[in-house]
Amino acid sequence: MTTKHRLSVGTQSPLMSVLSRLRILHHTAERDAADHAAGHTIEMMCLTTTIGGEKRISIGKGNTIARLRNGVLVLTLGQQPQWRERRTRETTELQPPFALETVEPKTRLHARYACLRLGTGAGEFDILVSPRDERLLRLALAPVEAHPSRTS
Repeated sequence: MTTKHRLSVGTQSPLMSVLSRLRILHHTAERDAADHAAGHTIEMMCLTTTIGGEKRISIGKGNTIARLRNGVLVLTLGQQPQWRERRTRETTELQPPFALETVEPKTRLHARYACLRLGTGAGEFDILVSPRDERLLRLALAPVEAHPSRTS
């Protein structure tokens, strides 16, 4: 069986943005949750500096900073979540157990996003997601016992 792939409500392509403004296409967070529970694969925009290993860039005079990388979290019911970097297509599978906590934004740019600390079996990662996607992320990372339809 092939699963349907689609972007989450907080992750819009330019075409989806135009269709939404014209009221032709309308996604909601509730529809995301229902589609995820029905087995659809949802791709959610996610910014991070740490998942998949920290990449540093030079800012001059011998100083470096961690590069903020753009990627997507791939959420499929019954499978481990994956993070895929958009630029390199590098994929990192996230290992349970999962814990998600809200943290304070570090800069004004971060204030536009839900700033979260994602705890996994491999460590903790700071991530930025759309505030409209936070509910779906919490639902998708809930323990397996909370989803009786999941099979291990």
